[in-house]
Amino acid sequence: MPCSRGNIGGYFGDEVADFFHCTVGELLEETARKDPDRPALIYSDRDLKYSYKELNARVDRLAKGMLALGIGKGDHVGIWATNVPDWLTVFYATARIGAVFITVNTSYRPSELEYVMQQSDMKALFIIDGYRDTDYVQALYDLVPELKRNQRIADQRPLSFFKIGYLHRAPSPSRDARPCRCYGTCRFR
Repeated sequence: MPCSRGNIGGYFGDEVADFFHCTVGELLEETARKDPDRPALIYSDRDLKYSYKELNARVDRLAKGMLALGIGKGDHVGIWATNVPDWLTVFYATARIGAVFITVNTSYRPSELEYVMQQSDMKALFIIDGYRDTDYVQALYDLVPELKRNQRIADQRPLSFFKIGYLHRAPSPSRDARPCRCYGTCRFR
């Protein structure tokens, strides 16, 4: 169903606020259908450019991977990353499957990450290698040592942790992302 436009008149004084009658995922799909070759994502420092068609395909691939792992509507999916291209891919993929998108402050230390993971009941966490003086991968290994020992891709069983709950292995959203190395986390460049 195509997205329809509406507006909220009077809520913001004399200004009229426009909105769409559709989900974020549906809006991306419709934009990709209507204007597939228009640039959607440009990272000039990486010489990276995705059209709406390409971004939508990446989002579809990640969303299908999440569903295949049992991540679905209402599940909480975290991202601990700076402004990297796949941040948007994860955002749109979680929206598309109805999962809850949890952003983790990039300045958090391991103890703060542990708190957020416990309070949000994350089922998966996407990460970059680190930021400033915090090594995100090592922080996760310190919190959940089982991650380092359980890197088999074929095993889909969740790892259970007293401290954090359940994490499941998450798929890589693209060919240019680093491969997933452990359950419940996916690393990006």
